[in-house]
Amino acid sequence: MSKRRTISGRTVVITGAASGIGRALAQRLSAHSCPVAIADVDERGLKETEASLHGPTLTRVLDVRDADAQRDFAGEVHDWAPQPIGAVFNNAGVAVATKVLEAVVEDDNWLWDINFHGVVNGTRAFLPILLEQNEGAIVNTSSIFGLAAVGMQSAYCAAKFAVRGYTEALRQEMLGSGVTAVTVHPGGVNTNIVRNG
Repeated sequence: MSKRRTISGRTVVITGAASGIGRALAQRLSAHSCPVAIADVDERGLKETEASLHGPTLTRVLDVRDADAQRDFAGEVHDWAPQPIGAVFNNAGVAVATKVLEAVVEDDNWLWDINFHGVVNGTRAFLPILLEQNEGAIVNTSSIFGLAAVGMQSAYCAAKFAVRGYTEALRQEMLGSGVTAVTVHPGGVNTNIVRNG
């Protein structure tokens, strides 16, 4: 029988926290006594999220594509965290809607760097901390489009399928430790990613 895990009262880390799922997650977990470390490239939105939280909060403007910045953020969280880290939510994401033959390579690469490499960077930055404490979860946001592809979303689907495969491989590697890896596959949610895609 697997050990029951809880994150209430534990420190949580959330990227993409300036709006949408990331903001709602930060608000929900803060309401459950979690110290919350939030990050996003959108400084204004991040400040709005921070103002809506209760309890200890660490806020950083962060581009998840930057592996060095992610490692620096992990170090800050490690030094700041008033409780052990319960979960790291690699949630930042963007969307671009276009046909394959009309896709702009730079747009596809931008999306891929955020939606996949951002997850990899966050995982690599925080995993050593979780292994050191021998508990916690890496929670990577994929999408329903990481399970079933749709037209006009080739780069998005490819990145989200990659997040799924990456996280499932990590979960296998973590067997026997106190750390787990989880992939989340949200369906349609009316967030900035939908409005701006």
